[in-house]
Amino acid sequence: MITFVTGNINKVQEVKAILGADFAHEIKLEPLDIIEVQGDPEFVAKSKCQTAAKLISGPVMVEDTSLHLAALNGMPGPYIKYFEKALGLDQLHKLIDGWPNKAATAVCTMAYSEGADMDVRLFKGVLEGQLVARRGENGFGWDACFQPINSSETLAEMGAERKGQISHRRKAVLAFKQFWDGK
Repeated sequence: MITFVTGNINKVQEVKAILGADFAHEIKLEPLDIIEVQGDPEFVAKSKCQTAAKLISGPVMVEDTSLHLAALNGMPGPYIKYFEKALGLDQLHKLIDGWPNKAATAVCTMAYSEGADMDVRLFKGVLEGQLVARRGENGFGWDACFQPINSSETLAEMGAERKGQISHRRKAVLAFKQFWDGK
């Protein structure tokens, strides 16, 4: 069993769907409230995983999702959830209203550890797109404001299956699965 430490059931559902029924390990949700350190996405994910590994007996995984806006030199990055909470989805795109470059990069960094004092492995998925005004009712987080390149829809306008085929989370989870398949 692998304990996925997150307070977001949607992330767990997406991860389980991507891993598929043939994945050899059960993924269990544990909604621990872990303080997030400041830093780049890799440092944040690694620190959260190390903390989770000390609190859980056995293998743990955590995930950190960030949104990097080209117009803001990569900000808000791993702090996107705080920007989303403060501004709301209807205002998020206005962060870059005055900028011609609307490019955004969604990054999912998954971290896995066998347990306390064990190495942390990182798995990263990236999806390029742009920040747009809110559209769509599916998804969660800032999905309604992120439109992938070569798509006329935001992640929230796509169904879960289609989003699951292209998402940054899918790319990170498949890297994690490849690690397990190679063990």
